[in-house]
Parts: sequence; C-alpha cells; structure tokens
Amino acid sequence: MMSWVFKPPLWALLGGIALMLLAHAQDQSGFISIDCGLEQSPGYTERTTGIYYISDSSLTDTGDSKSISLDYRDQYTRPFWFLRSFPQGTRNCYSIRLTGGDKYLIRASFVYGNYDSQKGNLPEFELHLGATLWDSVAFSNASSITIKELLHTPAQNHIHICLVNIGTGVPFISAIELRPLPTASYLTQMPKQSLALLLRYDVGQTANTAGYRYPNDIYDRLWYSYPRDDWAQLSTLSIINNDQNTYQLPSDVMRTAATPKDISSQFLNISWVPADRYAEYYTYIHFAEVAKLQASQIREISITINGELTSDPFVPRYLYTNTINSTLAFRGGAQSYNFSIFTSEDSFLLPILNAFEVYMVKEFLESETNQKDFDAIANIKSTYIIIKNWQGDPCAPKDYLWEGVTCSAHENESRNIKSLDLSSSGLTGLIAPSISNLTMIQTLDLSNNNLTGPIPDFLSQLPNLNVLNLENNKLTGSVPVRLSDRSKNGLLLLSLCGNPNLSGQVSCNKKKKKHNLGVLVGVPVGISIGILLVVAAAAIWWHSFKTKGEKANTRPEAQEVGHTDTKPTLLKAPSDPRRGQHFTKVEITNITSNYTSLLGEGAFGKVYRGRLENKVEVAVKVLSPRSSQGLEEFNNEVALLMSVADHKNVVSLIGYCDDVDCMALVYAFVAYGNLKQHLSAVLSPSPPASSPQSPDHRYTSSAPLLVRSQRSDSELSPSPSASLAQPPHTGATLFHTAHSQGPESDSIIRVLTWKERLGIALDAARGLNYLHSHRNMPIVHRDVKPANILLDKRLQAKIGDFGISRAFATESITHVSTLSKGTLGYLDPEYHNTKRLNKKSDVYSFGIVLLELITGRRAINTEVVQPGGPEVCIHIIEWVRNEVNNQRIESVVDPKLQGKYKMDSVRKAIQTAMACVPLTGAERPDIDVVYKDLEQCLKMESAPDPEPRTTVSDDITFPTSRCMIS
Repeated sequence: MMSWVFKPPLWALLGGIALMLLAHAQDQSGFISIDCGLEQSPGYTERTTGIYYISDSSLTDTGDSKSISLDYRDQYTRPFWFLRSFPQGTRNCYSIRLTGGDKYLIRASFVYGNYDSQKGNLPEFELHLGATLWDSVAFSNASSITIKELLHTPAQNHIHICLVNIGTGVPFISAIELRPLPTASYLTQMPKQSLALLLRYDVGQTANTAGYRYPNDIYDRLWYSYPRDDWAQLSTLSIINNDQNTYQLPSDVMRTAATPKDISSQFLNISWVPADRYAEYYTYIHFAEVAKLQASQIREISITINGELTSDPFVPRYLYTNTINSTLAFRGGAQSYNFSIFTSEDSFLLPILNAFEVYMVKEFLESETNQKDFDAIANIKSTYIIIKNWQGDPCAPKDYLWEGVTCSAHENESRNIKSLDLSSSGLTGLIAPSISNLTMIQTLDLSNNNLTGPIPDFLSQLPNLNVLNLENNKLTGSVPVRLSDRSKNGLLLLSLCGNPNLSGQVSCNKKKKKHNLGVLVGVPVGISIGILLVVAAAAIWWHSFKTKGEKANTRPEAQEVGHTDTKPTLLKAPSDPRRGQHFTKVEITNITSNYTSLLGEGAFGKVYRGRLENKVEVAVKVLSPRSSQGLEEFNNEVALLMSVADHKNVVSLIGYCDDVDCMALVYAFVAYGNLKQHLSAVLSPSPPASSPQSPDHRYTSSAPLLVRSQRSDSELSPSPSASLAQPPHTGATLFHTAHSQGPESDSIIRVLTWKERLGIALDAARGLNYLHSHRNMPIVHRDVKPANILLDKRLQAKIGDFGISRAFATESITHVSTLSKGTLGYLDPEYHNTKRLNKKSDVYSFGIVLLELITGRRAINTEVVQPGGPEVCIHIIEWVRNEVNNQRIESVVDPKLQGKYKMDSVRKAIQTAMACVPLTGAERPDIDVVYKDLEQCLKMESAPDPEPRTTVSDDITFPTSRCMIS
C-alpha cells in the first residue's frame, strides 16, 4: 500500500470556493468577526456564509487601512478585500474583549494581494497572542492566503493579538475571527496549553471539491477535501446524529467516508510532516458508519500511529459520529507520522474514515496583567488619549513593557502595576477615577501636565502608594486630610509644588523632599546592598570551597552536566580499577560478539548483551550517530555515573568507549529484568524455582486509546526472543518478557509477593535518596518509572537510565529551569507546567510507581466507567482515590496477590503513595521520609497480628486526562 505524504496546504482555495450552505442560517451568538482595514461602520453580512463582520477601527489605534490589488479581488470573499498594515512601530496590537475562562477558536487570516505594489518582496513577520509568540507568518506568493488558527482559553476578559516587525517586511492582517467552543472539547493535559491547528480534513470528500464552514459547521471550523486517487467514497443522504458527540461535526462532513478502492487492501494510510519534531500533538479522528450493514456484517476498526497500536478495536455506530481523541499528547521526535486505519481479521469489510484533525500544543506561560489593573490602565489610556507604545499587555513581555509603567515580577500568576509615570504627557482634565483601581500601585507621577480640579480622596485610599507627585499642574481645592496625614506620618512622599490654586499649606521644601525620599528609598537600597554583600561573600566562599574540592578529588569528572557538546569530555579512566574502564571500539565489538545479542533500542541507540574477558556479563549501550538528542543524553549519563560512587541501589557503570565512531557505556548486566516486566506478569501454576515459567504477558489493562509518545525504554534486561539477535518490539515498551533465554540466565519474570514489592520499593527509595543527597552534586533522575527500576537475582532494585537526569551545583539550590522531559503518566505536573525541576519531581514519579506496586495497574488505563458509556483514560491517582473514598480499599490491591498481605501494611503504603502525588511539590515529603514510611509498611507486614482496620481517605486532586470514543 502506498504511503501518501501530505504537507499543510496554502489554503488558497478559501476565497475561491463556493462554500455549500444549509437552507437557513444558525445562531452566531458569541461570534466576533473583524474585517481588518474596513473603514465603513457599521459592518456588513458576508453573503456566502451569512456571517456579520465589523470594522477593526475601534480595536486598535495604529496602522493604515489598505486594499488588495483589483487583480486579486475576484479570488476572495469580501473579508479579504481590505487589510490593515503597520509600517510604524515594532509591535502593534489588537485588544479584543471576550469572556475569560471560555474556550475560543481564534483565527487570524492574511492575504497579501500585492496591496503595496511591491511584487516579489513578500513580507515575513511574527504573530503573537498576548506576551507569547503564536506563530510566524510567511507567504509563498502574492495570491496565497495564510491562516493561523488556535484553540485557546483566555484567563482574562480580553486577548491581545499582536503583529511584530522582525525586519523582513511590514506586518499586516486581513481578518480576525473568534468562535466560542464547548469547554469540554479539545482538552489538553496541562493548564496554559492551547492547540494550534495543523491539519483538518473532510476525508470523505475524496475529490477536490468545495469545503465546509459556517453555517454547516456551527463552530465555523474550516473543512477541506482530501483528494486521493486510491480511495473511494461511501456516502448516505441521511442526517448524521451528533447529539452524543462533544465536537458536533457537520453532518455534511460525516455523511461521506473514505474507503480503499482496492478491495484487497485492509489499510487507509495518512502521513503528515510535523511542524516541530519535538512538539506535542493531539489528534482527533472522526468516524460514522454510513452503510446499512447486514446482521452478519461487522466493520471493526483499529488505528496505529507509526506502527504502534493506539486503541482497542471498535465498531463505528451507524449514522452516529464517533470521535477517537485523547487529551494526552504524543511526542516522539519523528520526522513524519503515519496513521494506519485497518479492520481486524474477523471483519470482512474494508476500513472507513470520515474526517480527522491534528493540533500542535502551544504553551502560553507568560503571566499577563491582572484584569482589574488592565481595565484601569486601559481606561486611563482612553481618558487621556495617550499616544505612546501602549500596545498589548502593559506588563508583558518584558521587551515591550509600556513606557512609564513598571509591574510586579510574579512568574506564575497575573501581574500588577506598581508604578505609573505620566509626567510631561500633556494630560488635561481631572485626575482619572480609574487610577483608584490600581490598588497595588506604589509610585504615581502625574507632574508637569495641565490637570485641573481637586485632588480626589481616592488617592489616599490606595493602600500601597508611597510616592505621589502632582507638581506643576492646575489643581484646585484643598489637599484631602487623609492624604496630608499620610504625608506627615512619613508614609507618603507627597509633591504638590507648582499648583498655585491649591488651598492650605503646600510645602515645597526641596531639602525636606530629598530627606523624605532618602527615608523611603534608603531602606530598601540599604537592604539590597546588604544582600549583595552577603551574596558576594557566599560566592567567594563557594569558589574557594569548589577549588579545594577539585584539588582533593582524585577522580576526573566529566564535562559539566547539562552542557551539550559533540562528545563527552572524558579525560582518562578513574583510579578505581573496578569502574570507569576505558574501552576501544575493537573491545566493544568483541564484548558484544559483533553486536549479535540485542536487548533493546531507544532514542539514543541500541543496547546489547555482552561478556568481558573475565566472563562477567554486561549490557552495552551504544549511541546512534544519527541521534542528536541521544548524544546529549549519553554525555549526561556518562557525566553523572562517573561522578557517583558505587551504590547497591544504583546501576553500576563498568566503563565507556568515547571513540569518534563508537560511543558506548558498559554496565553490569542485571539478569532479573525490570519492575515493569514483573508487574505485567500474570498468574500461572507455580513451578519449582529453577524452572522458567511462560505465562501470558499481555497487560491486564489495555493501552490508552491514542498514542502518547514516550522515551523508548531500553532496560538493561533480557529480550523476549529466543534469538537475542532478533530486532525488538518497536512499540512504546520494548520488553514484554516472560524470562530470558540466554544460556547462562536463570531469571524468571513472575508475580511478585507483597513483601517483595515493599522490598523493591525500599531499595528504589534508598537509591533515589542517595542521588538526592549526593555529596558532590545532588541529582534528580527525572524519569522514575518501573521500566527504569532494574532487579538482580536477589530482587534487589537498582535505579537505571540516567539519560535525562539533571544535577544541581550545590545542595542549597532548590530547583533549576529546564525543558520538561520524562514519561507521561509519571511526569510531575508542576514541573511540566513551570519547567522548574527539583527533587520533589522524582518524589511524584516514585509515588506513581508505589501505586503501581500496590494495584498492579499501569499509570494510565482505559476503562468503561458506565455500562454502555464511552471508554475513558483514567490515571491511577484518580482511580485509587475514588476507590478509597468509596470504602473499597480491598479493590485497590492487585488481585494477583490473592489476598496474601496484611491490610494495615497496604493502608500505610496507600497513604505513603498518595502523600507523594499532590499537584505542588511543597506538599510532598522528601524521599528519605518516604523511605522511613516504607520501612514501617514492611514492619507491619512482618508483624504477627494486624492492627484494627481503618479507612484511608485523602483530599488530593489531579488533573484528569481523558481519552475516549465519543
């Protein structure tokens, strides 16, 4: 079957096609449709869609109205005839009011149309939403149309759409459209994430025909045909029912479906190239059965993405829309993605597909101005008709702060205006009442203007105001008593000179003013200088300490952790002969028997089983030269493992090879697999300990419905294949092993007892505690999960895979800022959201591992919550909390334990695990506290008599992530 590589279109059909219409228009409630550059007011109704457009003249106070060349006008509908260009200033913004907390489809459209008669000089510029880059805007030719679409939930009651000149042409915009969406639609896993449209196609329209939008689509999404010569069309004249579907797809889109022309084909393949290989993506795949099937017929469909099965087989409902979607993003670093839709062996019908959408995650993490402060400053701007660089948000981004405005520096919450300088700005009239809403303001300077009227009393009610300068205006009346009292008490530096019509005593003692200013400013300045002196002293001490430590340390260190270079800087083998040996490429080839025994494969490369000259078995991790991401992880793992001493609960590094064409790490072979394999084992008759078992190794819980790309797990453990040279499974998990079949291996994958699970948890906690409290530099693992907990023959656990770990320069540093890496399901939500990594991120992941040990479930499972209802993805935290809160503690425990445990030990373990997984790290214990609690669990399990039964209930929340067929 051929693979169709499809790149995002230029959307040139948008203006030229005659969009199909329903018989009557639908409600446009909540629609905001802006024809940029339109001079007439009021607006107009666009004839093909019935959508009402307004002028942008009241939404921005900069830019010039232009019209596209008459040569291009016939190609487009009316909203694209005019545009607004911004030849002046670097950043120009629209401010649009809407309802904060509601979800919107936001669409910005750009048609160049040679409006400036500069043929051949097509502009390029940036499009920002608020303080954050949304996307870059470029054009393939003068007649092309560029559309940027975003699904976004604004935190405030306004948004700013900004155009930024980057020196490659004058920015412009043709139209802005906002459409309200259901809050429950197009969900993302983390807050402050939005979805940028990459692809949206009506696959059933296999010919190059007209597309659909409003009024066919009540949310005014743009649907385009997907012409394929190898596909045929199935269709129905019946209406497709959307009542139970959140996404409310147009019936016209869903009443047609694509199917292979070749009746021998079992696949529909769609390939697409990601805009960013390492971005996160969400996919929505829409099905509706359009053929009336016989009772004996069935069309059971499965989906894979890049060869990985993403859902259990399902049957599309007749004349009902079914959407397969997930709020768990997938990210795999692939250069392209291939969707394969196929029918099962039991299905005698060909697969179908009606429509699909692909979105890329955009994160809007920059904090913006508090809504109350923004409303106040916007009113001040309007009152005084201020002509400055007052565009977009006053406080963000820092490169475009409003002139005369300074703000608080909160990173994770909205910002407040703390000072406003409008001196010498030509202000006239009264002091604006809106200033009273700037409740966090500390300094207000309105001097050297033509302000009239009395000094309002609300200025004395601003609780944080400590500097007020009203000099050289035309103010009248008396000074408010409370304002005067605050000045006399030294709480306010008040300057009123140059207002001859003010009554009462107005002091203009400049010396006093200077003295007061010294009191107000001197204290914080003095404190700041003191802090600087302390910091400087600490820096000198640390430099001295570090120098002494380096001289005392006899083991050479690798390059600084986190630094990316073309290869690791490994100077020579350590003095300890037992570890850190240097191997050549020839030696690595001999150790691995010419790379014949493959254990696994990941983003970094491959892992091979090998043997040293002294017959010691090893696992050799070989870096692929084509993996830039793997190179960074290789450098990181070398640096970290060379810096730590041997510890029984951390995987042991024997040596390395740093040849240009062979970069490898050599570990001690861990023969008993990893914890993930054992938790996946199923019950079978218990043979003698020396006899290998062969249980069914399918997971007891099905995989999530849609792929969530993870780091490939390359455990230093046996392969399931009889021939170790066979390639491994290419899915998200490499090892579904029952036992190793090497000639000298006696490892057995089996169901672990409760006491064994507690022992493994204690070992893993001890290993993490060693890393977190390492004397040279504390280490955060960043990818704690069962697959990275390796087991030896005594079931002693060892922490492995340090490819994405990070080290802290000193114990006193509490966090570092870094791109979030890890495995979904185990990834700390606070770290993912803030990009601020600390030790508590590992504690969260370890808590998930504990819950897996207790329950035998995976971190995320797909279940039918209600009979006949949709399948949903449930995170293990949510599931455990629900069971415990409903007094069903016994149901939490892995049934494979067959009741062979003491309930008080299990209850304590649940409490310990749930204490690890609050949303914020401040609420989680340190790993050494977790270790002590687990010791107590093991003591309870070993005690002769159980304690009285109690109920565990924890008031802990977790952001629910759902994948479903709706």
